[in-house]
Amino acid sequence: MGNLFWGKPKLRPYVEVSLVHASNLKVAVVSRQTRVVDAGSRTSFGECLSLPLRGSVGSAAPWNNHVLRFQVFDARGVQAAIRGDPLIGSAQLVLDEAQLCSSTQTLTLARPGAGGQGSLSVRVGLSASSAAHNVLGNAEALPLADVAGALAQLLSQPRGVNVLMDARPEELRTAHATDDDTLRRIMQRWIQRFSSISRRLSGFGDDQAMAILAQTVRAAQQIVAACAARELDGEEVQELTVRWVRNMLASCVPPGQPVPVLNESRLRRLLQRSAPGRLDGSLRSLGVSLPEGVEDVDAEAILARLLEAQQAEEDEIFTGARIVEGGKLAPGMAAILRRARGGGAPHVFIYSHEDITKWIEERGTDPNTRERINAECVIALDVEA
Repeated sequence: MGNLFWGKPKLRPYVEVSLVHASNLKVAVVSRQTRVVDAGSRTSFGECLSLPLRGSVGSAAPWNNHVLRFQVFDARGVQAAIRGDPLIGSAQLVLDEAQLCSSTQTLTLARPGAGGQGSLSVRVGLSASSAAHNVLGNAEALPLADVAGALAQLLSQPRGVNVLMDARPEELRTAHATDDDTLRRIMQRWIQRFSSISRRLSGFGDDQAMAILAQTVRAAQQIVAACAARELDGEEVQELTVRWVRNMLASCVPPGQPVPVLNESRLRRLLQRSAPGRLDGSLRSLGVSLPEGVEDVDAEAILARLLEAQQAEEDEIFTGARIVEGGKLAPGMAAILRRARGGGAPHVFIYSHEDITKWIEERGTDPNTRERINAECVIALDVEA
């Protein structure tokens, strides 16, 4: 520390970042950069630190139950030989989808027994695994669920929005129908939603994956239409979407590797299935009719959950009845939606309508999450004759 009589004390800050799981497993990495600064001033580390996060391509959110802990220390050199470098301040960030897809965040540093210790600006994101790159390199031959999961990993990286912006066909770049700042915000929200949906596709065949992805892909086509010249028709918008995806896939390949071959026929089928009205048709194929006023994003989540129940031959917890039998929803079922933290797709729980209503009257909670709910949270899943 500098001489207190001759000016502000000098600090040599560095950052230790720890990734901590709820099970108390921890992995840490220390910034290699230190800066000599006056207390109360500002400095930039400009360093990228990486920590391993276990999880397969397309797996359910591997960051669940993880916290990033930031500790800023003052490097004292030989003075720290016995007691270690003193802590300037610390902060933590609970990982969720919104945090991982966001821009720079400013965290307030604190220290036990002291007031505010300044702030630390960070940007948190995922780095795609080598497995994700390998999947995209063989995209033509692999299941849609695997390709979507790998693409979601690539786009969830800090440069994901830039990848999408740079991959736009020339017609979309020059149309100037939407300003770039607005488009970036729209794309950021779309990536978040696409990533959330893609993690639910594991194990599904192409037809089921298309049904689950339909609403998200429809939103992508709406983005293309908003960026395109007004005189373009639906087929021309679809063609621009195909070219955008082709460019994006090519840009995700590491330098020196061959450009992957896009399964264009499958992509075009997906775009056609994403036309307005197809989501309702997919629910009707299961015999399901939703009440009026249910948002598309909620209907999409309910469809995905019912397809999961069908694939797993899942039984309802109160009655023991098979939720989906013979490709049709069992009569008398209902759904409860739990909003995802960070704005991702909602979590859906399927119950017997009669039994969950009685449970709520007696206990006022969800049987799975124990969260407080009421009868208004229950969505009746009517079975069509």
